[in-house]
Amino acid sequence: MSRELSLITTCKGRLHYLQQTLPEMMKQKNAECVVVDYGCPQGTGDWVAEHFPQVKVVRVNDDPGFNQCRARNLGAVAATSSLFCFVDADIRLAPGFASWIGANCAAKTFLRAQPVTMDTWGTFACNREDFWRVGGYDEVYEGYGASPEDLYLRLSSTGISEHGFPATLISSIPNSEAERTTFYATNNRWWQHRINSLYLIAKLDLMKLLEEDLSIEKRKVLYVQSRQAIAHAMSSSANVATLEVSLEDKTTRTMNILIRLDRKLTYSIRWKDSSP
Repeated sequence: MSRELSLITTCKGRLHYLQQTLPEMMKQKNAECVVVDYGCPQGTGDWVAEHFPQVKVVRVNDDPGFNQCRARNLGAVAATSSLFCFVDADIRLAPGFASWIGANCAAKTFLRAQPVTMDTWGTFACNREDFWRVGGYDEVYEGYGASPEDLYLRLSSTGISEHGFPATLISSIPNSEAERTTFYATNNRWWQHRINSLYLIAKLDLMKLLEEDLSIEKRKVLYVQSRQAIAHAMSSSANVATLEVSLEDKTTRTMNILIRLDRKLTYSIRWKDSSP
């Protein structure tokens, strides 16, 4: 039996794609649609309300940029189904997509396209309770890259296993490099991906070593450190960046009197000379 699914999509500057993909979402059986208008200059929310009044619209008007993680989390808050499926505005759904997901997304699993491509990397489905158990998307991320992988790894670390759905059930509408980064502070998505990747690995290591979730304040500090490390590499035209993270000394009071132990994690991220 197929369970109802919430299809959650976000839009800023991509109304021309959503006008092609939302009608296909609306044809899916056992599915509700949630569209997050993240300050879209094209008036996405108004267009959706006029043409598809049954769609839930979440409007965000307090951010001139675009934070996809925050947008997706806000969409999840508005969703009511027991299954979530996050779909970018440029992703087309084949007939029967929602029914397949609803029938195959079992407890303690999440689904991604098999085989997955760069263009379909962020499309995935999971159970509502699993999504919120790990805290949803990390809103510290900026720009392009690594934030979906962050969520997938955190889900996996809690015993939620990854399974595939047929890649033939989705396809992507080609778009330009400029369209991908229009509302991001960094226009070069590959440099942004390096920042996000460095932050991702350091954050997950710290969570494992400290055996705790990092507070939003600590995550923000770590993200700034990761950005500064990559910025230094950019300014020096280097193809390597180094990040050092100090670990808090949690030895006993007696040992703190006798010694001082300083610990650091050191990361070195490299890329090919010919990469963007």
